[in-house]
Amino acid sequence: MAFAADRRLLARLVLLGLLALAWADPPAPWSPPNHDVIVVTDVSASVDGEARQQAHARVARWFEQSNVSLRVAQIRFAGQPDLARPLTPWRPEEGHQWWADADRRAPDGSSATDIDAALAAALRLADPDRPTSLLLLTDGRETGGTAAVRLRQAREAGIPVRLLELPSRAMDGACRLQSLATRDRVGADQSFAVDVFLAGNAGAAGAVALTVDGRPLADRRVHIDASGQGFARFRVDGLTAGTARITATPDGTHCVGRPISRIVNVDGPSRILYVHAAGTRPPFAAALERGGWALRRLPPSRLAGALGGGATALVVLDDIAAPEIGADATEALRDGLDRGLLGLLVLGGPHSFGAGGYRRSPLEALLPVIAEGRDREDPSALMFVIDTSGSMAARDPAGDRLAIARAAIRQTLQGLRPDDAVGLIAFDVEAKVLVALGQHADAADRLPDSLVKGASGGTRVAAALTAGAAALSAAPQSQRILVLATDGEIGDESVAGLAARFAEQRIELVALAIGEDTDTAALERLAAGHRGRVMRVGHAADLPRLMRSEVEALRPAFQPGPRVASVVEATPFGGRPGAQLDGYMVSTARPAARRYLESDLGDPLLATMPVGSGLSAALPGGLGGWAASWLDQPESARWLGGLVAWLGPGTLDGWSIQAALDGDRWSLTVESADFAVDETGPPDGRILLVDPLGRPSEWPLEATAPGRWQATLRLRDAGVHRATAIVGDHRLSHTLLYGPEDELRAPPHEDAIRRWRVEGLATPWDETRHPADGRSGGLRGALLATFLALYLLLLVWERRPPRLASRAAAVLHRWRRQPPTPSIEGNPRS
Repeated sequence: MAFAADRRLLARLVLLGLLALAWADPPAPWSPPNHDVIVVTDVSASVDGEARQQAHARVARWFEQSNVSLRVAQIRFAGQPDLARPLTPWRPEEGHQWWADADRRAPDGSSATDIDAALAAALRLADPDRPTSLLLLTDGRETGGTAAVRLRQAREAGIPVRLLELPSRAMDGACRLQSLATRDRVGADQSFAVDVFLAGNAGAAGAVALTVDGRPLADRRVHIDASGQGFARFRVDGLTAGTARITATPDGTHCVGRPISRIVNVDGPSRILYVHAAGTRPPFAAALERGGWALRRLPPSRLAGALGGGATALVVLDDIAAPEIGADATEALRDGLDRGLLGLLVLGGPHSFGAGGYRRSPLEALLPVIAEGRDREDPSALMFVIDTSGSMAARDPAGDRLAIARAAIRQTLQGLRPDDAVGLIAFDVEAKVLVALGQHADAADRLPDSLVKGASGGTRVAAALTAGAAALSAAPQSQRILVLATDGEIGDESVAGLAARFAEQRIELVALAIGEDTDTAALERLAAGHRGRVMRVGHAADLPRLMRSEVEALRPAFQPGPRVASVVEATPFGGRPGAQLDGYMVSTARPAARRYLESDLGDPLLATMPVGSGLSAALPGGLGGWAASWLDQPESARWLGGLVAWLGPGTLDGWSIQAALDGDRWSLTVESADFAVDETGPPDGRILLVDPLGRPSEWPLEATAPGRWQATLRLRDAGVHRATAIVGDHRLSHTLLYGPEDELRAPPHEDAIRRWRVEGLATPWDETRHPADGRSGGLRGALLATFLALYLLLLVWERRPPRLASRAAAVLHRWRRQPPTPSIEGNPRS
């Protein structure tokens, strides 16, 4: 009995030991660092340095007392973030000395503070595979960026942000930028005032600089009067239509504070970016210049650069092939249309629409028409005959010619339809059929990938052309096209027979002679057989664009005239153009497009479509030689002027838009002095809003009286918001810069920190909680589970029934007394 009692006592002692060990929560020796803390410290001039050092010491003690394994990083920031310590395991022995070193290296002289940039750097540093939290040490004063946007990003990423608010340093003898006042809407070239207000200690002095869209305008010396106020007035003029950002910035030495910006909406004719081929003189561009429009002419290659910076404009593409403007310019057009910064007008011509590579191109996606006829043309048969000899595999200044040929085939296939038949023949010293003529679902990959370098030596062009003609002759399609790309020559003895066969079988040749030295005389005689085309490719880089455009030029994309233009629906600006066209590019209006003009064959001649907050329009007949009569008639000239004014992002005559901001509520009022009201009353409209993150939203614009519409929008994020009011076919835009500087009733930094807390973007730092938010990385959980299991087993054993205990004792007794079992060797087991 005494022995049993000792065992029960020993079991209880073991359980008490486990409980004590669980209370201590020892770390697991095998576990890696299981939490990351990124400390983001404000070291700008506005923060009290002594208070920052004390805060660092408190944070170091917090890390030392943590019961989890940590990795710690520090980002210091003023105007720019600086990674002072990468993510490395925290060692208690480095504690206070490391923080003291960091404080001594802090650049306290900078008055700029960009919390946004520092938080962005911290989020980039965060490891998505580890639990991470941010500790932000700041006084909340911002002179750049908007921290709230980045704090929301951290919340969406599941990264908590703890805030340790630091006191600001007193600004004895200094002044502070307080507010900026100016008109939110002015006319182009109108002079207007910008007033800047400052506050500070009486007798203090400082300087304020004013910029317009980043360009310096003027500096003003400001003195603080006895009432603690200062004032500076600037004059601004010469602005063009669109928007202008006015920014007042303190000198940062004697005068501090966050730069304050306002957006001024400038009414007037839109700036026009007129894109046309070099060496041409478009008659419509000349007519616009005679009418006094602000016009900038440029070639397609410069469009992407001209669209930079977010300036508003109407972009006119006059007879431009889609590949000529490039992917960057097309993406800039889409972005400008989405944000309501641009209008787009595409004019037809011999090098545009179906003949300009528009089919299924990114540019076509922005247009109200597609480059195909109403009655889709019959399928075609297209055979590529490509030179793969050693000279084609040689390096060109633009790269490997064979690789460029693959890209040319791939781009040309993009303009074909699924029911077109395609094939590929490669040739060097002999001709090889790589892909038989037919319909191939994987043609876009199969054909280019089949093209490989051939043998060195001569090229047998005639044999390859004969093989291609034989394949096309057997094709059932009515249109048969042979595309030849070579840097070799064709013998004169072969031309006559091939030309006759091409004419007999109605095979259209597209011959692309690569290189300046390639002889094209024989190719031109061959092309004369049946609607052939020969093009010299001086630079191999031009091959993809030229191959696609030359092939599409053979497709039925042009409708010759004269054709009669009829009005389907009256345009919002009234009037009408000429009644006749000498031709146009065939296209089909999209379901979402509005057609205003069409031909006597039913093809669209003027169609528009909203793209985001902007408006896109297409004139497939162009405004050049096919529409010469339109430019000569006064009524047509007035109609074209109204078209340009309507499509551009500027305001319309007789229409106005006013805005008012109350907290986060933005009220917009649209008025029209001459809006026609029918018996059903004025129609409701809508507001398309694009927020600072590029997210679109739609709001109702209600008709409150004849010629008046109103809407109230709720703003959430700080930054530039652009609203486009749409009533019928009329569109007006207004831009607002919304941010903390619009709430001047409280000091900016105090107000910012309060908003962060109210919105749940940051929570106050609590020294009593370790960095992992109460999640232990030690052994407490495992030890408590073990304690509970053993304790339950002990209870069950001690409360077992007596009969069960007797039976267990008897079994144990018999097991002890049973004879030993012999081993395998025959010896008894000891």
